[in-house]
Amino acid sequence: MTSAPDTNLHFHQELDALEHTVLGMVDRAEHMVEMAVDSVTTGNLELADRVISIDADIDKTYFEVHQMWTTLMARFQPLGSDLRKMSVLLQLNATFERNLRQAGQNPAQALHDLASIRQTLTGAGVVAVMDAPWMPIYLI
Repeated sequence: MTSAPDTNLHFHQELDALEHTVLGMVDRAEHMVEMAVDSVTTGNLELADRVISIDADIDKTYFEVHQMWTTLMARFQPLGSDLRKMSVLLQLNATFERNLRQAGQNPAQALHDLASIRQTLTGAGVVAVMDAPWMPIYLI
């Protein structure tokens, strides 16, 4: 039995690129929070300057993710699980940015939140949870 070709190959490639961009942003932010804690505890001003430059890069990536998301929606008009995955990515992007802005209040919590976002994005549970409400329809 031959599997059918992916008719949405370009969409799925761009969706994967979007997911990798969000994950890369999370990785950079996690590193940035660790550097920020080190700079405060050691009084290292050079490290603090590097944290500021990384933050500017993360802000740029945050807006790029929104642009990529909007472009995907306009070009491919995804349905079903693809649309749900895109919605999760957009929500995680916004949640991530909000948590990062609050990192100064509790850096340990920010690192935990970043790890949770990464686990959520890389796990198979995202699609399963989003598809669960539709299960009765699939069974009919």
